[in-house]
Amino acid sequence: MYGVLAELALVTPMLAVAQTPVTPREPTPAGADVVDPGKPRDAGPMTHAPGGVDASFVDAAGRAGMLEVQASQLALERSPSTDVKIFARQMVADHTKAGNELQQIAARKGIRVPAAAEVNPELQTLTNKQGREFDVAYVAAAGPAAHQQAVRLFEQEADAGRDPELKAFARSTLPILQRHLTMARKLATSVARAH
Repeated sequence: MYGVLAELALVTPMLAVAQTPVTPREPTPAGADVVDPGKPRDAGPMTHAPGGVDASFVDAAGRAGMLEVQASQLALERSPSTDVKIFARQMVADHTKAGNELQQIAARKGIRVPAAAEVNPELQTLTNKQGREFDVAYVAAAGPAAHQQAVRLFEQEADAGRDPELKAFARSTLPILQRHLTMARKLATSVARAH
């Protein structure tokens, strides 16, 4: 429900702008930008308004973090491995905290964060697994590859992001993700040995 309300809050002002009539203007001097009243003012995709690169980061980081949390919650229920459960517990705690912080920053900037109800195919695959088969699938979904991707994503935002607050968030979260990557590599080795 919150996701729907948030989307309506973002779309409503855009609809109002789209429906505002364009008033005739004085002739434009040569070389100036000419606005064609028959064309929409902003035909770009919504994910790039507002924030461009930063909005893309919020979307990707939100999705990745949500997958980590949801997959790890499943691991706490289904995994027979103590190592997997220790890792999963840490992932739920850290990614929930980072996700909440990202949500607050994005809300202040009017950038949409993906809703938890959005279905992720990797999560669907996990729900059909049990026991050791689950552990292997969990490591594939939330292990080293996922954390390497997250580290790259956060490094990119820290270096090339435009919004100072999102850049600072990416910078402060990076050491946690790098620690997760180390943990994920150890977990992958542990799970592989158990088979």
